[in-house]
Amino acid sequence: MKNVAYDMLEKYPKLPKNIEVGSLVNEGDGSCLDTMGRQAPAIIGVSQCYGSGSGELLRLNAKGQLGIGERCIDSTLGTVKLIFCPEGSVSGPWSYKNKMLMHTKYKKCLTVGPKSTLTLAACQDKPSLKWKFIFNKPHWAQ
Repeated sequence: MKNVAYDMLEKYPKLPKNIEVGSLVNEGDGSCLDTMGRQAPAIIGVSQCYGSGSGELLRLNAKGQLGIGERCIDSTLGTVKLIFCPEGSVSGPWSYKNKMLMHTKYKKCLTVGPKSTLTLAACQDKPSLKWKFIFNKPHWAQ
């Protein structure tokens, strides 16, 4: 391996343990974070939870990387996006405490915006800013 793929672990480091896996459900309106069938790079939103699709199955690792499959979720102050994960990085900008997902760069929390959009807002003890991971075993794995 040293001669064939000498830089493999540098470009694709081993992922840290996932601390949460499942559908990300908003406690305010019961909607789920969803790719809405879009491919990266794309703005994502929320939809009614259906619990069986890959567009709802998220993971949050111990270094703050929130992702769906091999793609990551990041945000600006105005939108939340599905992106290609940065090459060579296993970390991300998310912190999950007290059921709130805080973007550590902006110090703001994930919330549902108008028309099923996602945005960041000041972290407060409100249901619209609280999220829970619910693991639903896929039908094909039962």
